[in-house]
Amino acid sequence: MEAALRDSAKKFAGVVRRERVIRRFFEAREAFEGNSELYALRVEYTRLVHELRGKQSEGTLAEDDVAELRELEQKVNGHDVTKELSEAQVQAGEMLQRCNTVISERLGFDYASSAAAQRSCGC
Repeated sequence: MEAALRDSAKKFAGVVRRERVIRRFFEAREAFEGNSELYALRVEYTRLVHELRGKQSEGTLAEDDVAELRELEQKVNGHDVTKELSEAQVQAGEMLQRCNTVISERLGFDYASSAAAQRSCGC
């Protein structure tokens, strides 16, 4: 029985991966990770965050610094590739939530919660 359940789960996962919404998400994530312009912006954003944290702890953080960070954040978040990933992620999440609802109704318990990886610390 356990092997049959495992096989069914693998088949279901394969079907889900082939869905247009899920493929769109994976393609958008790949584009996000592979876009050199966006990567450079993200690297610069991370560098600036670390720099400004140092300035904040030293008490030398200025409004111009915060404005620069916000401008960079807007460039990252406003990039077409980032927008596509965000939209694809929302749609994929909605689809997976619908799948979980159907599975959970049939099983009589919240499948996603019980199937989530258990943490060793009991968290």
